[in-house]
Amino acid sequence: MYPKHVLVVDDVYFQLELVKNQLLELGVADVSCVSEGHEAISILKNTQGPKPDLIITDVLMPPPDGRDLLRFISEHDISTPVVLMSSSTESLLRCVTEFARTSKVELVGTLTKPVRLSDLKSLLEQDGEGLSSSPVSVSEVVQKSALIVDDDPILFETAAAVLRQRGFTDIALAASVAAARQHLRSEAKVGLLILDLNMPDSDGVEFLSDLRQEWSDVPIVISSSAHASVRDAAFRLAKAYGLDVRGAVAKPFTLEKLDQVLR
Repeated sequence: MYPKHVLVVDDVYFQLELVKNQLLELGVADVSCVSEGHEAISILKNTQGPKPDLIITDVLMPPPDGRDLLRFISEHDISTPVVLMSSSTESLLRCVTEFARTSKVELVGTLTKPVRLSDLKSLLEQDGEGLSSSPVSVSEVVQKSALIVDDDPILFETAAAVLRQRGFTDIALAASVAAARQHLRSEAKVGLLILDLNMPDSDGVEFLSDLRQEWSDVPIVISSSAHASVRDAAFRLAKAYGLDVRGAVAKPFTLEKLDQVLR
């Protein structure tokens, strides 16, 4: 039997909406979404309000993050079961999982982002008995990892579909350059980075300079809806910086165009 009230914690709006809609599709009656760890902690501290039957939380967020939330749950003897979700490497997820197991946290399992409906359904139906106290991981060993830096969730899904076909199993979305920097600084090596030149918080060309200084070995594909001359200039600049740039594609790109660049 599915939980009646689920609390979802993630700092990326698209991921929140994705998991929320999947839970509603599965028949969960009440889904609460918060984008910050301190909001989740406030809900758990509130003795007057209803408590969630399940918490699904991202691991890596601006502090307090998923690890801090686990620590709070452990220190305050909260019995609510927890599911961890992350686009992080398997090694980091294993470390956080081990922490949860050795503390007083009822860990149900883990989910790899972007969360698939089938994985979420399997996790909630484990052993055919709904939630249990046995930790179960539905994430697979990461073979390839990719980071898509784009504020358009539809383009993210298009790119992710191609990457999955080419064997990428760990695909993350950064909807801002700041989120991309945070991801690269907290994760293991990224196997591919797809960069939109027009981001809401910073120029993608500016970000190429950051990549040059800190992550010059990350393979890059540039994407943009700007004129071809702009894409070509960015491509040449990335080459001049010594970056491993694989190509530049026009947005909105097709599966075929992106696949050609990745061959």
